[in-house]
Amino acid sequence: MIPTIIQREHVFLAADWIDQHGVGERNSRRYLVVINGKSYPPKLVISRAYFYAHGSEWSHENFTGGRETNSYLRGLGFEIIERGSIRARASAVGGTSKGTDERREPPSGPPPNMYA
Repeated sequence: MIPTIIQREHVFLAADWIDQHGVGERNSRRYLVVINGKSYPPKLVISRAYFYAHGSEWSHENFTGGRETNSYLRGLGFEIIERGSIRARASAVGGTSKGTDERREPPSGPPPNMYA
């Protein structure tokens, strides 16, 4: 069972950590979670997010992938995709597709004048 202490902000921190350190041998077999337009292995994201929520490591052996992990991440507002889908291939190579997981702020001020 995934601890409910893990919140959205912890998932974003986990994604940042994975961006810096890589996936290693913890790649997903079937599903990916999309965070800021990039795809990540859901179980690795949950394991790393727990570290940011609790301050200690939590083994991926303590919970199951698939339904349990995917449901939890969906409940936090993240999109789950099947590995090998067109969407997964686009997000794995830095695609720009956006989902409900986007945390970037819109630009401030008026739009630039294209005719100046």
